[in-house]
Amino acid sequence: MVISKNRWLGINGFSLNYYFGKMEQVIEILLLRRDFVSKGEIMDYLYDDDIEPPFDDILHQYFYRARRRLKQYGLSIEHDWRRGYRLTGEYSVVIKK
Repeated sequence: MVISKNRWLGINGFSLNYYFGKMEQVIEILLLRRDFVSKGEIMDYLYDDDIEPPFDDILHQYFYRARRRLKQYGLSIEHDWRRGYRLTGEYSVVIKK
């Protein structure tokens, strides 16, 4: 998964070679934090203060697509109403610049 023009992110030894959009940014923050991330933190990560999200439930679409993408790597996204979202499963992350 490409994080920016100068680096990429690999999951369990595999690189995700896709266009780096909002769904990939959701995966990125979950991979790098390794703990629960609140909905507010994710929205702040995805959208600057001057950019409004297209609609309120946009995260549900991102999580739906991210769950499908991560399933092939043996990962899933856990949701806890009080704490937020996190990745479950065994994984290693490699960031190359």
